[in-house]
Amino acid sequence: MKKLIFIALIFLSISCSNKNTKEKVKEQEYIPPEPILTPIKKPSEIAAERRRHLKELKEQEEKEQRDPLTLEDFSLMKGEIFVQLYSAVEDYNFFSSNNAITLYENQKMKNFDGLEIGWTCFDNHNKYVYYIETSSPKYSTKRNIQVGSTIEEVFDKYGKQDHNDEMIIFEMSSAQYECQLDLIFYIENNKVSKIHIEGAD
Repeated sequence: MKKLIFIALIFLSISCSNKNTKEKVKEQEYIPPEPILTPIKKPSEIAAERRRHLKELKEQEEKEQRDPLTLEDFSLMKGEIFVQLYSAVEDYNFFSSNNAITLYENQKMKNFDGLEIGWTCFDNHNKYVYYIETSSPKYSTKRNIQVGSTIEEVFDKYGKQDHNDEMIIFEMSSAQYECQLDLIFYIENNKVSKIHIEGAD
């Protein structure tokens, strides 16, 4: 009798051990995480993203291919009138034809039909234009930007440029004149309100 009880206890012990082992294995079973569902884009959204990407590539390509600035870009013109930075004042007939104007060193000629020009003497004889400015839509740059042109038109002609709400500045270093040339477009309501061109030390 004692022997049967002993065998029964051993059997019961083995059964409990197997049960505990199965429960532990069950507890340690890997539970995969819930899948992350990526929203499926609509065909219209995919097409819009592609158009934006192509537009960015085109703008970058146009920017890289755009002609670099030259000295002629630092000028204003209207019909036969063409005034360029660091050109000789004596070359312009409209100066000599205006008898009311007398040229002195570091003088300005203001409001000449909407154009203001500053000049200086680099030597004892010749006078050179060192700044040009206009707020009149009569004059345009070499790339056909004038007062009233939009910011987008400026960027289209000269390339994208960092700017603030008041002005856009394009610069070019000149080894010939040992200075920096500035082409400045003043902005009001997203349009050019004034053009200022000068040589800066």
